[in-house]
Amino acid sequence: MRALIDGTEIEFYVLNHSGLEEFLSALAAKFKVVIFTAALREYAELVLDKLDQDNQYVSHRLYWDSCHPVDERLVKDLSETGRKLDQVVILDNNPKSFSKQPETGRPSNNWNR
Repeated sequence: MRALIDGTEIEFYVLNHSGLEEFLSALAAKFKVVIFTAALREYAELVLDKLDQDNQYVSHRLYWDSCHPVDERLVKDLSETGRKLDQVVILDNNPKSFSKQPETGRPSNNWNR
């Protein structure tokens, strides 16, 4: 895949982890799945379009431009999503990302290879 980011064309690849579609399907059957990433929209949209080709699993997407800089790091402020925070869980490999609402956060493993 190719994306134009800040005037530079980059090439990248998206590989689905085995079981990803089944996992997303099971989540979407019981929950509203929202992806909130600190990645740039131009890149993240292409990745999410590849992972959820028919838009059947992810109901809403938030990107880097929805994050807030706090002490030189990006924080995801869930209060701005319009959802009841007692019904929200955020999974993130960086616990600082959900520092505004730590009670909603669950740290996950880093997915980079």
